[in-house]
Amino acid sequence: MSGMKINGPGNIPYAVSGYRVDNKAAGYRKNEAVSGPDELALSEAAVSFSKILAEVKEAVAGQKADNFARITELKAKIEAGTYSISAEDVAEGILGELYG
Repeated sequence: MSGMKINGPGNIPYAVSGYRVDNKAAGYRKNEAVSGPDELALSEAAVSFSKILAEVKEAVAGQKADNFARITELKAKIEAGTYSISAEDVAEGILGELYG
């Protein structure tokens, strides 16, 4: 197997130097002013994905609020010693998870 061997972290800058862009050769200038407004064009797929993602985030936020309320209620019952659950309900839950 042939290739470049890097012997320690001191050689990494040398190893990646061949991959660097020569900004002067590429025509880039440091701190060059650009005129005109910035623009961004999104594809229809990107816009659609953004809308779906927003809907999912909203749904998840609602579930988190519901879960938090349920957890707070259960915690209060456990601390008060009033929480109880039947062994049958526990068994059904376990078996339901295992055998769906």
